[in-house]
Amino acid sequence: MILQVLWIQGFNLRVSGIEVYVLLELKSMELPECAVMIYDAETRHKSPQEAYSLIKKTVQWARKNGIAGIYKKTDSALRGNVGIELQALLENWEDDNLIFAPAYPEMKRFTRKGIQLIDGIPVAESVFGKDLFEPVRHSSVAEIIHETSNVKTYETDKNALETLEKRKGILIADADTYSDLDQIAKWSMKHGVRSYAGCAGFARALAGNVYKNGKKNEIRSMSPVLLAVCGSIHPATVRQVTSAGQKGMERISLKKKMLLDLEKFDKEELCRCAKHWAAICSEKKALILDVEQEENAAGADMGEISRGEKIADGLAMVTKQILDSGIYPTLFCTGGDTLRAVVKSLGLTAMRPMAELFPGVVLNQAMVPVV
Repeated sequence: MILQVLWIQGFNLRVSGIEVYVLLELKSMELPECAVMIYDAETRHKSPQEAYSLIKKTVQWARKNGIAGIYKKTDSALRGNVGIELQALLENWEDDNLIFAPAYPEMKRFTRKGIQLIDGIPVAESVFGKDLFEPVRHSSVAEIIHETSNVKTYETDKNALETLEKRKGILIADADTYSDLDQIAKWSMKHGVRSYAGCAGFARALAGNVYKNGKKNEIRSMSPVLLAVCGSIHPATVRQVTSAGQKGMERISLKKKMLLDLEKFDKEELCRCAKHWAAICSEKKALILDVEQEENAAGADMGEISRGEKIADGLAMVTKQILDSGIYPTLFCTGGDTLRAVVKSLGLTAMRPMAELFPGVVLNQAMVPVV
């Protein structure tokens, strides 16, 4: 019997041999023979009430389908509706408590005395505190949770979990190293914990303790042609894209106005452009498709977030046009909204993660509908 666990929003796949299936929608279906199912609830830009409803629906689906455990992946900088989503998990999974370990040491995200640190800097004072769409306003994990929830929280570490075992609420666990996360995972398994939360670091530690004997995934050869679709506006991504362009990589920067009004754009002209860009990608073996950056971006509100999603949809539509021109590249996406939009645009039914090529860079096999 396979112990099936639902991981909401995905996880790190460096633990080899775990059969994983990424669900792109929840529906009545015969569940695949796999150890882990991943589902992206798409709550990041929703209101707290909408986020609660989506997580509630997901958790209830998991219970109905006999899922043994559930993991809610959070952003490592703790952006989004963290508190209300963990409350939804806690209330609808009907456990007394859940373990929340948001550290990701490999990416220099640490939790010390309940404070989330990015490269040693409190998260609210880091670049994420200046995020245009979702600035992180607190560095205390408990305060971030309490922005959208009144659920009880308790701060602890790997050495003090025993003292909080009977408490009802969210146990926030400090971690500085992968070894810390591994010890928290071992304690959780020993004491029958079934609900967890954290980012990719804790997910990997849990997976390593739950699934010890698997065979290594066979990685198929990838296309030597690369199409990089970059929708992220994170400063680090912008610097990387700019650097790649300066070093000679072909780059097409699309105007935001065009992407926002793509349905009004001349379809024949778009088709001609897509064929031209496909030819460049095929000839040069690599092409970056990104969004032109604005010099003076104003602070973002929910209207700006909706605008960002529409830009991602436009970028995805252009990506599909390029692929429909007859090239079959390895597709590389940055930005969660961009990836979701591209997946929907291409009509993918599921993705099968194969390996983590670099920290945070996962190779997936796309699964398309059978016609």
